[in-house]
Amino acid sequence: MQAAQRLGGAQLNSTGNSMSEYEFTISLRIRHPSIEPRTITQTLGIEPQHTWKAGDPRRGLAGEAREGSYRESYWMGRLMPEPELSLADFQWRACCCRRSLSCVDHTHSWRSSVPMAA
Repeated sequence: MQAAQRLGGAQLNSTGNSMSEYEFTISLRIRHPSIEPRTITQTLGIEPQHTWKAGDPRRGLAGEAREGSYRESYWMGRLMPEPELSLADFQWRACCCRRSLSCVDHTHSWRSSVPMAA
């Protein structure tokens, strides 16, 4: 018997229970002791949603100054252009595969240009 079946338009799991639909996105988050976030953006070719560089002054969600500075660099970008439904043909697998292959192409040149932490 298949792991999932359709009954009257509802998706059923292997135990026959209905599986609920939900929206999801896939994001990549990178933390590094000192890398310039622009380097990540240029290497991956993905526009980030959030970035900061180690040593930059901390900021709140509205952009207000916070006490202290960031200890490490941070980069976060979406791997999917729009949220997807959980049961919508599992397009996220294709998205991950495409992004993974794209990232692998850049890995060698990126690793040689990124300073390693001590």
